[in-house]
Amino acid sequence: METASALKPAAPSAPPAIQPGKFYLPFVDGLRALSILLVLGFHQLGPVSGWMGKQLSGWVGVDLFFVISGFLITSIILKEQNATGTFNLKNFYTRRWLRIFPAYYFFLSCMLVFGLWRGQPATAYAVAALYLTNLDAAFGWGLVPGGSGVGHTWSLSIEEQFYLTFAPCAFFLRRRLVFLAVAVIAGAYFWRLALLDHGALPLRLLGGFDTKIDSIMYGVLAAHLCQLRVFERGAFKVLADARVQLAVGAAMLVAFHFLGHPGEGAKADQTLFWALKYPLALALMALLIVSLCADPGKPLGRWLSAGPLVWVGRLSYSLYLWHVLPMFPQTHIIIDRLCHGRRYLVEIMTYAICFAAAYFSYRFIESPFLKMKRKFSTVQTAA
Repeated sequence: METASALKPAAPSAPPAIQPGKFYLPFVDGLRALSILLVLGFHQLGPVSGWMGKQLSGWVGVDLFFVISGFLITSIILKEQNATGTFNLKNFYTRRWLRIFPAYYFFLSCMLVFGLWRGQPATAYAVAALYLTNLDAAFGWGLVPGGSGVGHTWSLSIEEQFYLTFAPCAFFLRRRLVFLAVAVIAGAYFWRLALLDHGALPLRLLGGFDTKIDSIMYGVLAAHLCQLRVFERGAFKVLADARVQLAVGAAMLVAFHFLGHPGEGAKADQTLFWALKYPLALALMALLIVSLCADPGKPLGRWLSAGPLVWVGRLSYSLYLWHVLPMFPQTHIIIDRLCHGRRYLVEIMTYAICFAAAYFSYRFIESPFLKMKRKFSTVQTAA
């Protein structure tokens, strides 16, 4: 997950995401904060967040992460190509390693020790270390049991699989990458419907790389739209309007509310979900990012760039990793006893533990490697 940087507001007619200088998009951290809060709500860490997760289909926060990642990675690649005329694969994978691996493998090491102490099979952590937890869920291998603490890493597995396949495509296709994005989005759409028609289970559609890659590709497409000069002169100016930005943001939240879950309902409901509701939500996510890039200085962009949201967005990767900590029965019992069973106090303490663990990871594990990461960046990005 690429970390957002900062951006000085530009005129609506100039796409700020690709201007010379530092790639600085504080509102993206705000969107990442929304993403992780949706995920925490979906996992019902308390009554308030659980209500929010239910109202806004919190599981879709993962897809918002995917769209953001596709947008940021592609924007940085395009900016590097503009600046140097090429794309350095070695530096790309070095940056990915420094960004993802240290915090992730520290987390896995802790979960391994804790899991073995609780009698969990070591195979679960080997699968997670190889970024295959999504395939375990999609194809029902049964190697990652629910109590292992690493089941949620299925989404990071999809991202890593994306990095492995996307970077070579970006190197060879260069500007034609936009056509690949459109083809993959269309292909994944019809492939999911075909699998559904043949009785595929929801986990197959949610966990397969082939059935989820389009969510990242919507971000790739958004990054290319910000580069198109024709788009800049026409729709870009319309999307820069504050009322349009608010309307797109509101439409996205409404789409989240009515999204539901793909595992619910009869075959007709699931078909409606995959044929209309889900792709509409993804398109609105990408459109919102493009709209905010058109002019990040409007009210919605300023709100998403507010300090508290940016701070949460910066911690989002660590929160994603460590939010399972208070969900273990052993830790939940301790929290419940300390709070005398009071639900709202339990929720506050649960979030406090999540943020404390995330801050520790960000401050002492991620940050040193993020400083090293900048040495391999043609495009400078903040941690």
